[in-house]
Amino acid sequence: PNVNSFYSAEDDEICLVPVFIALVDDSLQVKISSEHSEYKWTDAEDAKRLLAWSGQRKSVEIIYDYFTNDKSTFKFIEIKI
Repeated sequence: PNVNSFYSAEDDEICLVPVFIALVDDSLQVKISSEHSEYKWTDAEDAKRLLAWSGQRKSVEIIYDYFTNDKSTFKFIEIKI
């Protein structure tokens, strides 16, 4: 529902990062890839406190709002994996 952006001084470019959400079965084991060192399950407020950028925090608000209110105007694409 949202695209974050940031400027990379190293590459001298503006990067666009689409935001995704996934609904998962909480009985499954989490596997993280080599570029990550840890994960954490948290609620929306804690997530916003942990995130560095305002765009990331806004993404949490958009997603939380979608799932806690009737936002039928939002149309998301479901990707089956």
